[in-house]
Amino acid sequence: MAKKKNSNKNIKNKQTKKGNNNIKLDVKGSTETTEIGNVVKYLIIVVLIFGAVYLLTEYITNHSSNSDYKNKVGEATIQSDKILAGSTFNQKDDEYYVLFYNTVDNATYTETYSSYKEKKDHTPIYYVDTKEGLNRDYVGETTDEEPTSIENLKVKGPTLIKITKGEVTEYITDEEEIKSKLS
Repeated sequence: MAKKKNSNKNIKNKQTKKGNNNIKLDVKGSTETTEIGNVVKYLIIVVLIFGAVYLLTEYITNHSSNSDYKNKVGEATIQSDKILAGSTFNQKDDEYYVLFYNTVDNATYTETYSSYKEKKDHTPIYYVDTKEGLNRDYVGETTDEEPTSIENLKVKGPTLIKITKGEVTEYITDEEEIKSKLS
């Protein structure tokens, strides 16, 4: 009978080892499940953080002390009063003025131009900034007071040109005369 006890012990050891192997398999399986669970937890945390940042941003922008910024922003308008010298003869109006001047050095013309634009009934007016690089080809030491096309247009200083149906009808270079014409 002693042998039977030993063999029973061997059987129990084998079962224990077998049981331990099953536990190892279960541990390995639960490790993968734990890793998947961790990834899901991290994803949930990231989504919650982004959600919180979004909600905080919405709250701040809608409840800021300067919330009237929405009222300050109007419709976008295209600046159509400032033109390039090359388009002097091809504006849509039948009759209009074009004021050539350096906007940096001649601020008085900006005021004159603005006050003329505020008048109710006025001839359309455009201006050309002679300081800009694309307009420099039309600025020279001499002036052609009767230009017939853009090819022979040259201005020396501040100049007001009236164009009627594509032709120059007035060409004024005197500062006082320009101001009186636009006042």
